[in-house]
Amino acid sequence: MVVDELVDFIFKELNEGKNGEPLKQKFLNYINNRMIISQEIYNWLLNNQCNSNSIYLLGCFYYNGIGTVSNKIMAINLYHKAAELENIVAQLVLTDIYFFGKGVDKNYYMAFKLSKKLAERGHACGTNNLAFCYEKGIGTDIDKQKAFELYKKVADSGNSTGICNLGWCYYNGIGTEINKQKAFELYQKAAILKNDVAQYNLTLLYENGDGIEKNVDQAIYWCEKSAEQGNNDAQNKLKVLKCYYLTMTNTQFNSDNTDLLIVNNNLLHVSSQHIQNFDKINIKEIEPTTKNINKNIFEGDLIKVVDELVDFIFKELDEGKNEVLVKQNFLNYINNRMIISQEIYNWLLNNQCNSNSIYLLGCFYYNGIGTASNKSKAINLYHKAAELENIVAQLVLTDLYFFGKDVDKDYNITFELSKKLAEGGHARGMINLAVCYEKGIGTDIDEQKAFELYQKVADSGNSTGICNLGWCYYNGIGIDVNTNMAFKFFQKAADLGNSDGVNSLGSYYYGIGTDISKQMAYELYQMAANLENDLAQYNLALMYENGDGIKKDINQAIYWYKKSAEQENEDAQCKLKVLLKK
Repeated sequence: MVVDELVDFIFKELNEGKNGEPLKQKFLNYINNRMIISQEIYNWLLNNQCNSNSIYLLGCFYYNGIGTVSNKIMAINLYHKAAELENIVAQLVLTDIYFFGKGVDKNYYMAFKLSKKLAERGHACGTNNLAFCYEKGIGTDIDKQKAFELYKKVADSGNSTGICNLGWCYYNGIGTEINKQKAFELYQKAAILKNDVAQYNLTLLYENGDGIEKNVDQAIYWCEKSAEQGNNDAQNKLKVLKCYYLTMTNTQFNSDNTDLLIVNNNLLHVSSQHIQNFDKINIKEIEPTTKNINKNIFEGDLIKVVDELVDFIFKELDEGKNEVLVKQNFLNYINNRMIISQEIYNWLLNNQCNSNSIYLLGCFYYNGIGTASNKSKAINLYHKAAELENIVAQLVLTDLYFFGKDVDKDYNITFELSKKLAEGGHARGMINLAVCYEKGIGTDIDEQKAFELYQKVADSGNSTGICNLGWCYYNGIGIDVNTNMAFKFFQKAADLGNSDGVNSLGSYYYGIGTDISKQMAYELYQMAANLENDLAQYNLALMYENGDGIKKDINQAIYWYKKSAEQENEDAQCKLKVLLKK
């Protein structure tokens, strides 16, 4: 009863658009006010994973460190388990987690898929999320007409978030003609229903006389209403409005009133009831890019966009993502920021002004972004950028020469580039160099040196280095075999959200360690597979194919082999061919 009550409370809060720290605090207050002892609930949940609510709630306790130490990996694993049992709250929470990349890599496809599932079951929050996905092209193609229809469907049900979002559509002409009077009426309706974003949007309309008569008193009134609900933009705007009001009325005011913040003067858009507010949360991250990509773009702005894109690729490579995943995430990154790749490509053609722009043009040629694919031209540009000490170009070339992708394999170049990056203090370069010494790639095998490099990277907190150090202890690479130390490092890497760490931990439980637990291995493989780890996807498929520790399911085996094969996992590609022939 208590468990169901707590989950119902969380669902109600999520449905009203609460999330993050505000939701956590309200949940803790709810527990305390009912004199519920969280430690007792946690202990009970550990031994009573009897339904989807208890599974989800244990995950919630792990995620937020309630009654126990926070463990995001364990939490997300439990959320997935509950979501598979059709737990609505778990599905909502996972939508948010994958959209923002909280404890996992961002995965817009998963966010879209979960939103669609919730919408099909008639949940307003899911329908709002799905509409937002169609509006912004998150995990799917942009379809503003469909977005409008979905927002209208939610609004017609009386949901304040849907009403606010429908107002946003009329204000901006999303899937319909611009109608500011209609937008005002909808914002007002949602504001009366205590929607803080609608209240803030009314503030801006009244402040600027946008589609209605200017009225500073009404602007302050609605801004106060929104600020009282914790809306950060409203809280910042309120300081500005009060200063303006006091100045216009020649009223004395305390110097504290001049402590103003940079204020978001753009109308806000409630992306969903759980993905709280895309434009509010990401306004600094996204809006400048959106505004800059047009015919009147400033030179300095485009240089910043280029640097931003290269930084994104570096981050993906530094996390150990493979080429297929990096490309997909890069395309999602561009689309979700409404960056027009053709315009970037055209600009790059005439602005080879620094190593980033040279590298990025190569990237566009290599992947056929904004132009036809031309691998030869791309690799020439990568070399040119690498000679200018561009780290990303050097990392990409290391990979190309190691695998022989569109060039002849050349382990000497792989080794020299890895050594150069390592000497520059770059973690990914040190890991690559360690692999070279471990396997004898372009140099003599030196397991001691490999171990020392892995240790150095691990000591810096790099999760990939930590995972690789675990394998050194497991296989006795440059150190005596110590399976306990291996487990410790696999666990540490997994706790940091490293998908290889989660997969390695799964392998440990599967049979390479002393404490064999096929169920735990299955859950960890599933977790890493959902993090797009191709090895985990292969391992999960193998378990489904053989019914090893789980119920045999050839369809699931094919599904996961296919996911792994799409990331160029050769073992998965071979398995898939065999299964599809049967």
